[in-house]
Amino acid sequence: MSLGEDLNFEVRFSTDDTDASANEATVIAAGRSFVAWVQEHDLACRRFAAERLLDLYNSTWNTGRQITADAFIERMQLESASLHPDGGGGNLIYADGDLFWGHSIIVSFGSDRDFIDAEIAG
Repeated sequence: MSLGEDLNFEVRFSTDDTDASANEATVIAAGRSFVAWVQEHDLACRRFAAERLLDLYNSTWNTGRQITADAFIERMQLESASLHPDGGGGNLIYADGDLFWGHSIIVSFGSDRDFIDAEIAG
């Protein structure tokens, strides 16, 4: 993600509460806060993923040429961000820039928004 790049976010919520408008306002406020957090922490998230996955890439997935952490980070592109309904953590999902042959890179974070794990999926 870079300055001036368009981001598309979709916020979905469900409730069985009778006062849906109050919940909607709360969800929209939480969504705005989350989007701001994602924008602010995208680079740190990609660095975390590189710390966790670069050795795996260089030892198993590469095609004979090892890459640096900076090259790894540059190839990742944010695709999706999710926040658990209770606010207790979530995931940032990145396109892998063909590092892992088209698999996604998923970085999970806890309720304190500290990064917990990075893995490949898909």
